[in-house]
Amino acid sequence: MYGYDFSIAPDAKMNDGLFDVVLIRKAPIFRYFGTAVLMFLKSLHKSGVVQIIRCSDVKIKTEDAGYYHLDGEGFVAACDTFVFKVNPSSLYLLTK
Repeated sequence: MYGYDFSIAPDAKMNDGLFDVVLIRKAPIFRYFGTAVLMFLKSLHKSGVVQIIRCSDVKIKTEDAGYYHLDGEGFVAACDTFVFKVNPSSLYLLTK
């Protein structure tokens, strides 16, 4: 979830041991406006341009090094491949 209750993965769970990888397909610009509204309604997964994949590890390879965001901060990538893996039960969080 981002600021102002902007939800990109509304069904994601902090303790299920899975990533919710959100893919947004290339589409005409007007389709993105409707999709943005769905983010505020916590219904992004209902958009025809969105696909959500749940997995415990993911490898992302880009055509060239580019930009990425981590915890809301933007960075320039030093490589074209990123590997992410869930380490279950490795971090304890207090939640309401």
